[in-house]
Amino acid sequence: MRPQQTAVLASVTTEVIKVDWEQARFNVGLQLEQTGTNTVAVELTLDDPDNEAGATWTAVPSGLSAAGVLELTLPCRGVRLNMSAYTNGSARLTVVQSGGGQ
Repeated sequence: MRPQQTAVLASVTTEVIKVDWEQARFNVGLQLEQTGTNTVAVELTLDDPDNEAGATWTAVPSGLSAAGVLELTLPCRGVRLNMSAYTNGSARLTVVQSGGGQ
């Protein structure tokens, strides 16, 4: 998977970045960059992310809610950025998934 990015400038939830949950070794790198004073969370789902009404979203286990990086080894089907409170600035999430070797 090529690196993908999503960004927000307001109190919204971004589009979903789908990941290949069927890889033999699931490994996704997440990088969050944030400016300003906002409440932001990186979320994942184990459900089909195309079923927006039925997908359950959960904050990533580490609580990545400020600038930083995280290795995600829990298989999931999609990730997104949720800015629940916006004051100023922006937030950007970069997602990179490694190849799925045996």
